[in-house]
Amino acid sequence: MLTLDRTDNAKPRYEGITSIIDKIQPLDIENFKNIVSFVDSVKIPQSCLLLYSPTELDRRIKFYHEHNIAVALDSKITNYALTNNTLNEHLREILSFGFNVLEVEVDIKNKFEENQFISDISSSFNLELQWKFNKKNLGNNIYNDKILERIGELLKISKRKVILEIDQKFDLSIFNKSTNWRFISSLISTYSQNNFIFETDMESLQINLISKFGERVNLGLIDPFQVGLIEWSRRKVYSKLEISFDQQNNYNFRNLSGGPSVKFIFFIIKSFHPIDQTELMQISELPRRTVQASISELKRQGAIVEILDPKDARKKIYEPSSIAI
Repeated sequence: MLTLDRTDNAKPRYEGITSIIDKIQPLDIENFKNIVSFVDSVKIPQSCLLLYSPTELDRRIKFYHEHNIAVALDSKITNYALTNNTLNEHLREILSFGFNVLEVEVDIKNKFEENQFISDISSSFNLELQWKFNKKNLGNNIYNDKILERIGELLKISKRKVILEIDQKFDLSIFNKSTNWRFISSLISTYSQNNFIFETDMESLQINLISKFGERVNLGLIDPFQVGLIEWSRRKVYSKLEISFDQQNNYNFRNLSGGPSVKFIFFIIKSFHPIDQTELMQISELPRRTVQASISELKRQGAIVEILDPKDARKKIYEPSSIAI
């Protein structure tokens, strides 16, 4: 069984989370039991909530809870309650249904105290709070200092998951040379990847996220019928990493010694090798001295190798060493 290969096969899990979407699909309990060990949470959208009878909603939520699956309500209803100052009544109602995750869309205009108030109320109802950045409040991309600052603020208020909503309009090619690497560098070095849940209902993007971020990435809006594929994709990557780790042949940038810049430079080299120093400076937007110091440290640790560029003998290019691949 794939579950037995997990280092965290017991729930609740804090990384490698799979959150599914309940889209009024028939709840075939016997077949669904085959995937419950891989599912950490389920979201019931506003549109579906209105179509379920109280009896059916109760049946579904009870089933999810029996298998240690958290149940979240789409943030749209909570947003409505916040707008109409009826949050307390709203929370009492969703608690009575059995929801135990409160999803709140981030309002960029909100002050720290307003978000703290939301967090305090959710805690008083014993609800897990998840902040959500969606297309509406992200604009065209998440790569700017304002979003980074707000993420830090929200994680101070409640150290829970932050949802980043993405779709086909979002530039998922995070690891390309035109990306704002300064933001990615800050995000990875400042906050743990575990703090984020990437939401997309596109299967290709879900697989892409696993390939880019690794098997422990947190994913949301997974179709229940695709859970097996997602878990297989996780395990396919994980099994390779686990074997390499056991043989001490894998260099993960998180395990390197040195500051964030060292890990960041290794991250770029591993993603784009072979690569020269000028390209490293362009992508990382770090000063030449910082890049050079990082290269020296990575060479000292044996994580990268320096070779002459076969196309230009005046240049040196860098690749991960054999133990870092």
